[in-house]
Amino acid sequence: MGRSKYSPEARNAIMAAFVKATKEIIAAEGVDAVSIRRVSSAAGYSSATLYLYFEDMNELVTMSLISDLSAYARDIINTTPENETPRGEYLRSWRIFCNHAFANPSVFLGLFYGPQSHNVDAIAKKYYELFPEEAERASGRMLNMLERGTLSARNLVVLESFGHDLGFSDEDISLANDLTIAYFRSFLMDACERNLSEEDVQALTDRFMKGALFLLRTSEAE
Repeated sequence: MGRSKYSPEARNAIMAAFVKATKEIIAAEGVDAVSIRRVSSAAGYSSATLYLYFEDMNELVTMSLISDLSAYARDIINTTPENETPRGEYLRSWRIFCNHAFANPSVFLGLFYGPQSHNVDAIAKKYYELFPEEAERASGRMLNMLERGTLSARNLVVLESFGHDLGFSDEDISLANDLTIAYFRSFLMDACERNLSEEDVQALTDRFMKGALFLLRTSEAE
């Protein structure tokens, strides 16, 4: 990104305009409808200006999808039961994550397997800097979830929180993590190729959860 003559506040306002324009296009027509020309026109700035503020279109699109991730994190926190075990939280989190991901597969594919998936945590931080009103509605725990890094890193943190207590070795935990993430991706790709109804989303989520539970039981049995 190049230099700008604008103040930090003005720069953030320009970035926010690009993000809002991108979000509107995605909401109306999907991720594939996003283009430099359309976003720039809707935001009221030139295409050249866009590249002063974003590394590329992938970064802009990823930032525009963060609000979808916020809805997932909000559901996780709002449904937390008392005295939940780490293992219970792990399974509940995956079920909620799948419900959101399979209902909006192209969005979650872009977030967690797209060109900027390695940078989601930093992009989420910047998003809430641009839209502080959304950060104010989010709890500290929710923001921590959104800024935790890649999907693999997020899953590994939770697995480690209870895996060792159940007798998992570091190798078991790492393998269970890798298999779960690969397993999820295959389901997400399947969802991307189909137009799923609410019933289809639930059925796909139930099927994934059976596999995730099987992986845990296999690791526990070793």
